[in-house]
Amino acid sequence: MEVRKIAIDNSTLSVLAVGVALFALAFGAFTHLSGRIDSLDAKIEKVSSELNARIDRLDAKIDRVDAKIDVVNARLDRLFELIASPGRRES
Repeated sequence: MEVRKIAIDNSTLSVLAVGVALFALAFGAFTHLSGRIDSLDAKIEKVSSELNARIDRLDAKIDRVDAKIDVVNARLDRLFELIASPGRRES
C-alpha cells in the first residue's frame, strides 16, 4: 500500500477556511436565534397567562353585575305586579 501526500495550495486552504468560518457563524446565529425564540416564547406565555387571569377577573365582575341586575329586575317585576293588581286603590 502506497501513501500519497496531498498538496493543498493557499487558495484551496483559504476557501476551506472561509467555509468553516461561515459554518461557525451560521451555527452561532442559529443557536442565538434559538435562545431568543425560547425567551420570547416564555414572555408570550407569561403575558398570555396574565391576560387570562384578567379575563377571569372581568368575567367574575360581569357575573356579579348580572346577579345584581337580576335582583333589580325581580324587584321591578314585583313592583309592576303591585301596580297592576286589581286591589290597588286609585286616587
